[in-house]
Amino acid sequence: VAKPFSLKNGYTIDPNQELVALGLCNIVGSFWSAYPASASLSRSALVASLTGPSGTPMHGLWQAGVVLLVLTLLTPAFEWLPYAALAAIVLCAVASLFDPCRVRAIWNVSRPDAGLWALAFV
Repeated sequence: VAKPFSLKNGYTIDPNQELVALGLCNIVGSFWSAYPASASLSRSALVASLTGPSGTPMHGLWQAGVVLLVLTLLTPAFEWLPYAALAAIVLCAVASLFDPCRVRAIWNVSRPDAGLWALAFV
C-alpha cells in the first residue's frame, strides 16, 4: 500500500519493512485470536485525497472515532442503501490511485503484469 503513495508524494520506502510489520502483527495476533491485519488501500486513498501530503497518524484516531459513531448511530440508514452506491463511494476514493497512462510502461516491461493489472482493474 505504501508504494503508490510514495511514488505520488515523492518519498522513498522499504516495501520489505511494510511486509515484515504486517507479518509480525498477524503472527503475534494469532496467539490471541485477533483479526488478521492488512493495509486498507481505499481508506488510505481517501485520507490522501482529503489531506494531501500533510496527513498525519492522528487521522487514524479521528477515523476510528467517526467509524464508531457511524456504526452506532447511522447503521439503520445504510441498511436501505444499495450495494452499488456503497461500491461507488469506495471506487471514487480509490480511483485517484490508478493511472491508466502507466499501463503502457507496464506493458513494455512485462506483458503478463500488464494483463494482471487490467484484470484487477476490471
